Amino acid sequence: MTPDYATLVPEFSLRNPDLPLLAIEAAIDIDNYMLGRDKEVESVKHLAKLLKDITRGKNPKATRPDVQVVLGQAYCGKESFENFWRGKNTHDLLSHIRLVSEDLGDFPNLPVSAQERLRDFCVGLSNSAAYHYSTYFTS
Repeated sequence: MTPDYATLVPEFSLRNPDLPLLAIEAAIDIDNYMLGRDKEVESVKHLAKLLKDITRGKNPKATRPDVQVVLGQAYCGKESFENFWRGKNTHDLLSHIRLVSEDLGDFPNLPVSAQERLRDFCVGLSNSAAYHYSTYFTS
């Protein structure tokens, strides 16, 4: 039975302990899809929706520094984060994450190499969000 992702993770919040679980579930679902094991993609669709929502509007949630760090680390890896984003601005990050959200929404139609990058993004998002959550509540 598919979990109700909209109830578990109603919005992209780094304070929600289920956000890392949603992201890793999406990574697993992408991997299973690529391997032909399972075609369950609800977690991927919900994560795509959440990412799209935080990059929209007059004051998008993705412009908050803590969210930018988590998304940036998910996008390019924790080790490469500082060098990758040096000289870029918030608009650049929003553009990248919007593209990721669109690709997640359409991942079954993308080449395997793109699916692998999306899976890796989801793993990175899970790790980064879990780390942020644990440091926030243990500080």
